[in-house]
Amino acid sequence: MKPGALAAMLLLGACAHRSRVPDDTHWMVTDLSGQRHAIAIDGYTVRGRSWFRISMGWALRRWSGYTRAALSYRYEEIWVGDSCSVSELDFDRRIAIEFPRWKVPREYPDLLMVQWLEYTERLKTHELGHAAIALAGFARIEEGSRRAGCADLASVFRKRFSDLRKIQRAYDACTVHGQEQDRCALRPFIAAARYTGVVPR
Repeated sequence: MKPGALAAMLLLGACAHRSRVPDDTHWMVTDLSGQRHAIAIDGYTVRGRSWFRISMGWALRRWSGYTRAALSYRYEEIWVGDSCSVSELDFDRRIAIEFPRWKVPREYPDLLMVQWLEYTERLKTHELGHAAIALAGFARIEEGSRRAGCADLASVFRKRFSDLRKIQRAYDACTVHGQEQDRCALRPFIAAARYTGVVPR
């Protein structure tokens, strides 16, 4: 598609969104097994009639968007003599995306809405990539933890979580934190998080 055609389509979208910018509370991510997961969106408000003013809304944050992913576990130890086994191992997954929400003023340049939609669509794609990698990594962590015994459960969990962090950092490095999102395919990072724990090359 030619850039001019894309701009025209986005400008039409800008007109349609004049009164309201979408205010989602959850986005859906499909994992490698085909299961869909709702990812919570923690929105924060930005204001302005220029891109400079809008971007000041995240100037004091490290990033304009950020995916927080946490996994914890609890279990019971069953002892028979000197032998210990893990029982009732349960996991708690938490994934949420911090994302800007523009409080649209009554008057603003049409091209500003185009710029906003382009930026936030790219940002959304990037952060959903982080969420998909986290879901894949969580599955690998849980799988390995369920095979572990009392003595090595904690170390298996920590090692696999460390692998996931490295893959997330590699995804950011490859895409330049979403600024060059099309530079790297997402699927190798998801597959690495799910199956090997090794950063893809």
